[in-house]
Amino acid sequence: MSKLGLAIDAAFLAQEAYPVFNNIIRTQKNIVDRVQEYPQYIPLALECELAVAQKSYSLIQYMTGLTMSIGDLYGMKAGDRKLLLEHALNELRSINSFSRNVMYSINKRIWSDRIARVKLKLWVNREKELIGDIIENAKRI
Repeated sequence: MSKLGLAIDAAFLAQEAYPVFNNIIRTQKNIVDRVQEYPQYIPLALECELAVAQKSYSLIQYMTGLTMSIGDLYGMKAGDRKLLLEHALNELRSINSFSRNVMYSINKRIWSDRIARVKLKLWVNREKELIGDIIENAKRI
């Protein structure tokens, strides 16, 4: 029965993990696409990619350890086994959250830069208009 229980637990884990995994891939692709448009954020994106790679490697090592001790997993109680598998899913969710937060951070910085540029442009245009008015008034004098 514990082999069947492990198979069921693993199937549920895979069912929950697959969309999270795909979301991580999508977010990482979006980060790469975004920094191609705004290369000044490449260092931030590289830090993110390194952190995601390190966390992913750690998760792979954990899952490899679980796989290598499959015999021990068979002998575990269902609750203990589920706890180990849930940890892997929680780590995957953590990577997903981290990735999304980096994407939000990059987008926020891009919008801040855009707003600053627009404000500068408005200020320059206003100053040009003011200088034009001063020159016009000076011609009248």
